[in-house]
Order: sequence, then structure tokens, then C-alpha cells
Amino acid sequence: MLSRFGLQRFAGSVKDICFYTRFATYNHLMAFWQLVEPATQKMIRVTSSKVNRETGLTRVLPTIDEFFLFMMHLALGLKQKDLAHRFHVHQTTVSCIITTWANFLYFLLGVY
Repeated sequence: MLSRFGLQRFAGSVKDICFYTRFATYNHLMAFWQLVEPATQKMIRVTSSKVNRETGLTRVLPTIDEFFLFMMHLALGLKQKDLAHRFHVHQTTVSCIITTWANFLYFLLGVY
């Protein structure tokens, strides 16, 4: 039986990591993750009803899998419905994750 759909499922496959994220290897992806992960503690999350700054908020996916979902959306142009099926979450959750990560990375990495 295959493990749940998430980054760890593909960690051992360079081809899959490159396909799903466009990072050259898992190590490249993890090096980028180590740079941005500390800032995720202050991430402003978009929810279906409002923007939420509350910490300790229960998330459906681990933060790294949210990032993986976002990268799949960018790299492959997967639709929200497809991502929702793959990650076993509601389509609205996928929309919120994509918006949250787009905003977060723009403010973290964007040019002023």
C-alpha cells in the first residue's frame, strides 16, 4: 500500500521531486525549505472567511505538505479540484493554501 500523498512519499525519487516541484533534487528542495521554514511561524493564513494570524490553529496538512501542494500547483498547473483529491482535503482548503503560500513567498522573497 502506498503512503499518503505528500512530500515524504516522493523523497527518494529525484525524477518525481523534479517533476512535481521543478527543484533539481530533494536536497535542493529541503535547502530552500530550511531557509523559509522559520518564517512560516509568522505566516498569515488565508481562510475561507478571513485572514487568520492565530497560532496553534489546526491545519489539515503539515506545513511542508502545504508547500509541496503549492509547488505542484506552480510546477504542473494542477487544478484545485485535482489537488484536493490527491491530498484528501476540500477544494476550498486548497484555494486557501495556494493563496496563503503565494502571499507568504511574495512578501518573504519579493523585491521591494
